Amino acid sequence: MLGLVELLYIVIMLLNKQIGFIGLNYLGICVWKCMWISIIWGIWNHRNRIIFNNAMVDPVKKFVLAQVKAWAWVSYKFPKSNFSYSDWCINVYESLKSLH
Repeated sequence: MLGLVELLYIVIMLLNKQIGFIGLNYLGICVWKCMWISIIWGIWNHRNRIIFNNAMVDPVKKFVLAQVKAWAWVSYKFPKSNFSYSDWCINVYESLKSLH
């Protein structure tokens, strides 16, 4: 059975392979490369809750939370962005392409 870290690593690698950087402008590439910080921070916090508070491992909840945090950060940093949270979840690539 995969652990939380392994599962998220596989998801990140699959997304990276799927999206790559083809067609992204410089800003989109920079945002994509920086999103891992939010994901790693979330994994670390979840790990601490498991170790110190006996929390349960919930990879789906962790993945959704990472999506929400990444979208919130991008929306805050780029207020002129015109994609919704559902657009972000359905097609990250198109959302990143629309940054300016």
